[in-house]
Amino acid sequence: AATLNNLGGIYRSIGQPKQALNYHNQALPVYRELDDRSGEATVLTSIGQVYYDIGQPQQALKHYNQALSIYREIGDRSGEAVALNNMGLVYARIGKPEVALNHYNQALPIRREVSDRFGEAVTLNNIGLVYARIGKPEVALSYYNQSLPIRREVSDRSGEAVTLNNIGLAYRDMGQPEVALNYYNQSLPIRREVGDRSGEAVTLNSIGTVYNSMGQPEKLLITIIKLCLLHAK
Repeated sequence: AATLNNLGGIYRSIGQPKQALNYHNQALPVYRELDDRSGEATVLTSIGQVYYDIGQPQQALKHYNQALSIYREIGDRSGEAVALNNMGLVYARIGKPEVALNHYNQALPIRREVSDRFGEAVTLNNIGLVYARIGKPEVALSYYNQSLPIRREVSDRSGEAVTLNNIGLAYRDMGQPEVALNYYNQSLPIRREVGDRSGEAVTLNSIGTVYNSMGQPEKLLITIIKLCLLHAK
């Protein structure tokens, strides 16, 4: 069962969701046959993640809800926090920010309780994203600023770059383009360092947007050229 589930995880990581679901769905009845509730919850979470990836939020929620019930039944607080956070992601995606926040705010104290610093930083960043989307950049910034030092503490360079970029977006939305640029320019070299080409493009695009708003066409043009070169590689 564990091997089947792991194979599913590998297929998910290389962008083959159908194969991933095939292996996860083979693992699930085996865990149930063994009455391995922890393994069952793990597979249900994995299935939910695949459905989230392929844009089937209701299926994702169905499986996360099943996993959440089991995690609570067996007292797995870390698993409970993961399920709650993942459900928050789904609700944020389908345009239910208040429900998303409710789930994130349940996940956050549990992550602190179990000393999951990496997960804590993720959830803080996710809460910030929800506030940004509902037009509250100042509140979003307060959560990003809690997430950033933890990302650095746990040496999560990819996450650090994401949060730096999000801080830049918050300052942009608050009408402070020069401060936004400062954070984008901290994010960009980290994106390059970790090989996050998609993230690098996102940050370059953010920088170009700021230069455009500031009426600096020469710098905007340079940024566009960099983006074109990036996509050509």
